[in-house]
Amino acid sequence: MVGAGANQLLEDVLKIYALNQGIIVLSVTFPESVACITTLGGYAKTIPLKTDFTLDLKALLTGLEPDIALIHICNPNNPTGIWHSPRELISLADDLTVPLVVSEASADFIGNTILNHAIHKNIILVRSFSKAYGLAGLRMGYIVASEERINYMKRRLGSYRANSFGIAGAIAALQDSEHLNSSVNYLLQEKLYLMDSLKALGFEVIPSHSQTFIAKIPKYFSDATTFCQTIAKYNMAVVNCSLYEGLEQYIRIAPQKHHINKQFILTLTKIIRDLYDN
Repeated sequence: MVGAGANQLLEDVLKIYALNQGIIVLSVTFPESVACITTLGGYAKTIPLKTDFTLDLKALLTGLEPDIALIHICNPNNPTGIWHSPRELISLADDLTVPLVVSEASADFIGNTILNHAIHKNIILVRSFSKAYGLAGLRMGYIVASEERINYMKRRLGSYRANSFGIAGAIAALQDSEHLNSSVNYLLQEKLYLMDSLKALGFEVIPSHSQTFIAKIPKYFSDATTFCQTIAKYNMAVVNCSLYEGLEQYIRIAPQKHHINKQFILTLTKIIRDLYDN
């Protein structure tokens, strides 16, 4: 089932299944579902990640309460980039009595996704064209689920869920696998360049399965906010992760074109050298 972007489709799922009810989300994850369920009169119960930023599957199960309508996770997670295998998620879904909503915005950077298993009765898969395909402005996404769930959602949502330009762009993107593979390989290569360069500068880089990654800032900066304010003076920006629980010392980096990434590292090297000398 197609729609006007993954965020809109996620909101649709919450309206249908969780209106005025609770949902379970991770303590560190993309905040859209939390904001949305609040406007729908419900609430979000957060489950902490393990110390290595992986899912605590047991805690997700024990966190279920009578008014919890669904569980929402991102895979790979955002912002950590940590990925969990289809086997793990299917095992979780088998033990659930509520839907497991899985957002796979960055799954094209992995290859091994839950897509082929999304007809599971308890799984609702939400996917996007915004990341690897680069079509964020067209607002196109789609849901994969069992035929019964898709038909139920279609009856509740009605027709005209996407615009003709977005549909045309999505079809063209799906047909151009060569461009997709080239884009994915380029971004992953640039991600490795940034990760290695930041490690050399004293950052603690967290391994990631998506095109983005998080890193703990070195001792030269008191926290992520200070770091972001410092590099902003040089017209550079990264995502400040301090809004997430326990990530006050972390930033998220998304690779750009190589000359931009190289300039970022060169400028950052100068900033750190100046701080060290002082």
